[in-house]
Amino acid sequence: MKGAFETYLLILVGMTFVLLGFSMVETTLRYNNARLYQETIISIIERHNRYDNDIKQLITESKLRCQECSFNVNQIDDKYMVFVNFKVSIPVANFKTTASIKSLTRSIQ
Repeated sequence: MKGAFETYLLILVGMTFVLLGFSMVETTLRYNNARLYQETIISIIERHNRYDNDIKQLITESKLRCQECSFNVNQIDDKYMVFVNFKVSIPVANFKTTASIKSLTRSIQ
């Protein structure tokens, strides 16, 4: 009986950590996709030296598109701040939130 209980406990704890590991890998992949999407947005803005409706349409039609992400661009002096929001979830811990990464473009003349 003692051996069966120890085996059950070991499997329960072990599977919890395996599922937690899968959730961390998923979170890392979502972060990497959001970061790549942010770098794509920045490169499009810097290539055209402006941000307007045409550039926004180019960004939304880009083939490097993050399906779970949303973006926002704010002008700060002669630069643009690019925010990309993406969902983070760890089902084992019942944790759900939205993470945000931000970055500045170079000076746009």
